[in-house]
Amino acid sequence: MRNGLTDQARTDFFTDALHLAREAGAVAIVVIADTEKKLASQESSSHEEDVTMMFLERTHSELAEGKQALVIFDRQGGSQSRDTHFLRACVALSRLIQLADVVTSYSTSYISGEDRHSPEVFSEGVLPLLSEKFGRRGGCGLKIHPDYRYGNLYHWLLGDSDFVKAMAGTPLPSNGFTCYRESAAVA
Repeated sequence: MRNGLTDQARTDFFTDALHLAREAGAVAIVVIADTEKKLASQESSSHEEDVTMMFLERTHSELAEGKQALVIFDRQGGSQSRDTHFLRACVALSRLIQLADVVTSYSTSYISGEDRHSPEVFSEGVLPLLSEKFGRRGGCGLKIHPDYRYGNLYHWLLGDSDFVKAMAGTPLPSNGFTCYRESAAVA
């Protein structure tokens, strides 16, 4: 695929695969944390555990009582990761794991500011898959920790008009967040 499926053909392939996943009822939840900032929970022993807990909270919220889900954990780089021995053993899930890798890779690329390949796949394929609650995806389908720094990105990257936490809303963009007040560009 690396050499045979390139440029717009690759973008179209990924976008089409993500559309098919959405039509089949798939929902994506992506949690990203700045590892140079404090943990979200004092009970977490590492950023990895912290992200896992934030992810599981959102997954629990997404599931209605009696509903089942298949949860796939992924990290950027997917198959290039050193910790892939378990994932390689799950041959029956390989296509879902590859799709989770597409969601993770394009989300982290887009959020970090890559502007050549990721914007189209993210906006056309990933964004519609992200869990949405009360007209917003920020904090639900996409969580970027810490909020006090990255909350405005929910407006610029996802189109959210409000940031909601503990049932209180703040219009976005907000001067209350330390970064990205004017745009998603790094200041």
